[in-house]
Amino acid sequence: MSWDIKEVKTRLSELSSPNPEIEAVIQMMEDGVSDLKLIAQKVKLDPILSARLLHLANSSFYGFPREVKDVEMACVILGANTIRNLVYTLVVLARFNNPKQDSRLDYDKIWLHGLMTASIAQVIYKHLKLDFQVGFTSGLFYNLGMVLMDYLYTDQLQHCMKVAEAEQRNLLEVERAAMGKDHQELTGIVLDIWSFPKAIVDNISSPMAEAGLEGMIVTLADVLTSGTMGPLVSGVRLNRVEECELEPCGVDLAELPNLIMAAQRLYMELAGEFFSSNK
Repeated sequence: MSWDIKEVKTRLSELSSPNPEIEAVIQMMEDGVSDLKLIAQKVKLDPILSARLLHLANSSFYGFPREVKDVEMACVILGANTIRNLVYTLVVLARFNNPKQDSRLDYDKIWLHGLMTASIAQVIYKHLKLDFQVGFTSGLFYNLGMVLMDYLYTDQLQHCMKVAEAEQRNLLEVERAAMGKDHQELTGIVLDIWSFPKAIVDNISSPMAEAGLEGMIVTLADVLTSGTMGPLVSGVRLNRVEECELEPCGVDLAELPNLIMAAQRLYMELAGEFFSSNK
């Protein structure tokens, strides 16, 4: 059994931003517009999106040698993929900022966990000379499926979490046993619907046995984030720590403390800008 893509698409239509400027940018992305000058013209109409793009362009994430003061230049530096990722992040944060009644999920914690996972993945990707933007985006949305399940399939998720906690089993394993599918597969479907690059979709949704180096790094980043920030849901085992090892990811244990410290600095730099105004 797999997720009903038609149903997921219908439910996703409810995620539309109430902000017409952001909706206009999303429509341009969906229409395949790649002219960054045209995109910048739309971005300028939304002050929050403009400010966050400028902040990202001037952050150590990109390391541009001089201050970027113009939205159009920021769009050129960041590129269409990063703009799309940020726009969808804002839409998701705006829609999912308050859990449903009786939900066990803390959405703020999930988003901050995602940003730390993204920061660790980005640092390791850079260390290994991989495409760090792929690593960052994969980490940022790594647990999006949990929030989507909490919203779309509340009863099923609550049942699976109770079983996982009572039997001390991995939540992904319980979901697959109960539903024939899991929340990471749902993340992959949603990101595919949003036309995210295949590498990002595969990093999140591929089973560990089929994951390549980049997917293993993102899983490692999620495990390390749980070690530094604590579990997403108390008493429920979410990540695949038993399948996660440093050596296949190309990371030396002696290098790990410095990599994590670099990731923590990036996290602190970006956290306020990404999440200070999401409610």
